[in-house]
Amino acid sequence: MRILYVEDNPANVSLVKRVAREHELVNYIDGEDALRNFAKDNPDLVLMDIQLSGRLSGLDVVRELRQQGYTVPIIAVTAYAMIGDRERCLAAGCDDYMAKPLPIPDLIRLFERRKQEVADLAVATSVVVPFVAPSVPEVKPETPVPTTPPIPVVPPAPTIPETPVPTTPPTPVVLPAPTIPETPVPTTPPTPVVPSVAPSVPEVKPETPAVSEDKPSDTPNEKGADDIKVKL
Repeated sequence: MRILYVEDNPANVSLVKRVAREHELVNYIDGEDALRNFAKDNPDLVLMDIQLSGRLSGLDVVRELRQQGYTVPIIAVTAYAMIGDRERCLAAGCDDYMAKPLPIPDLIRLFERRKQEVADLAVATSVVVPFVAPSVPEVKPETPVPTTPPIPVVPPAPTIPETPVPTTPPTPVVLPAPTIPETPVPTTPPTPVVPSVAPSVPEVKPETPAVSEDKPSDTPNEKGADDIKVKL
């Protein structure tokens, strides 16, 4: 595990080195140097002294690290513990607060706890997840669709104004005359037809004048043969 200790007091640096003998310790006495090399050092734990001799205080360095997106645990360390210091350190972005002189048992527990966290994190990130290739649906070649030639656009025929058709007045409807019941006409029985029979005329045979043997009379009253009338 790599520990970054920003401290300008050599005695405190020597104490931390003895406690963290199995870990790698990186020390800076100036806050600007710590910021400049932070990405290269990539520490697992930071011990930050609040009263630094340089231009930046320890809290200034902590605020800048948090603004850059670093989430590594930072423990604030100060020799002048005052009321409200812990709250100010937590507000600046520190994870915990320790007062000088640093208690060795607390340092040992801090290092062991962080060592276990780093180990667990390494195991979690080293788990190899088997790669499963995503199933690619089979792409069938598309059957080319025959293209239909575009239909030529025929301009519409000019519109000829319609000649108004004279309207024929409606034919009046003639209602049928009321039906008057017919008065029955008395029927006359037909006159029997009597066949006409012509009267039979007796055949008249011309009479043969009788020749008188007597001589004609000379009297004028006597009738001659021509005066004889035939009677029917």
